[in-house]
Amino acid sequence: MLYNQDWIPPVIDCEMACLLNRAADALEEYGHAKSCLRNANGNMCLVGAIMYAQGIELNNATPNSISTTAALAMIEKTANYMAANIDFKKCHTLVLSPVGWNDMFETSSYQVIGALRQAAVIANAESQGS
Repeated sequence: MLYNQDWIPPVIDCEMACLLNRAADALEEYGHAKSCLRNANGNMCLVGAIMYAQGIELNNATPNSISTTAALAMIEKTANYMAANIDFKKCHTLVLSPVGWNDMFETSSYQVIGALRQAAVIANAESQGS
């Protein structure tokens, strides 16, 4: 699915799912970073991508919007549905959140983008009562 020009995204009506997919698109376009909203190369972390997807300017921004908090909660909730490759609580005793998981050395951009896409699928299904 990543970088596949032939991939046709599913029809999504859910606002949260659209936000999560836009964040994944931003990471695919600009690259993934750790421990900062956006670095000098334009790469973004998980939270930075979610904020960017909302149209929030990342210079001197703080991740305190309701949508950012809800999106992170949706990603953490998604971990309960997914296999152990996104198990935040097993990664490290101090890492209990998607933010900490994003910043771990072992976490790849593909995993972060995959988590955003999977969270979007689940958010869309929940909005349709599935």
